[in-house]
Amino acid sequence: MKVEQRCWNPSSGWDVSSPRALSDRADLVLAFGSKAALQDASGRERLKAECPNAFVIGCSTAGEIHGTRVIDDVLAITAIDFEETELRSARTEIRSIDDSFDAGRRLAEALHGDDLRHVLVLSDGLHVNGGALTRGLAASLPPGVSLTGGLSADGDRFQQTFVLLDGPPQQDTAAAIGFYGSRLKVPFGSVGGWEPFGPERVITGFSEN
Repeated sequence: MKVEQRCWNPSSGWDVSSPRALSDRADLVLAFGSKAALQDASGRERLKAECPNAFVIGCSTAGEIHGTRVIDDVLAITAIDFEETELRSARTEIRSIDDSFDAGRRLAEALHGDDLRHVLVLSDGLHVNGGALTRGLAASLPPGVSLTGGLSADGDRFQQTFVLLDGPPQQDTAAAIGFYGSRLKVPFGSVGGWEPFGPERVITGFSEN
């Protein structure tokens, strides 16, 4: 597997921080950015021109990680070239928060296939129950298939989030990439918890998330 990372700024263009130039050898491109950078067609078109054979998946964020830095209002790109892994993509509309479980199930069913080893999912972050989406995926994936992913963000605004899969970014959408191949190994880690942010408030009621 070979990896190349780049950063695209709407005002200054590409910043190449990796010595490799995968170009048309890239199988997968992960693209994370602000809403403005994600919606800027020039960056997406340049990316697709340079990596024409890659699946491009990503979402809007609350700060883009590039190397050891956290940057705002850019597009952070990771291009990956797999030697023997096959990829497939799936997308589904999230019709309402109550559709979250079924949306996960639809994604999982669309990716069923021989030697499915892992699924990466990115979803709308405002109109979804992330726990239900994950349960729907897990309930419909074959045993032993690992699952990672996350929810899109909107900086500090909480108004709109976008998910990108081989085209313009869309709202109310969940997208996934399936990874297939007997030689593929997918290690992963997670961390959770809360840190204080903003004024202290009292929660008087809640429903789902």
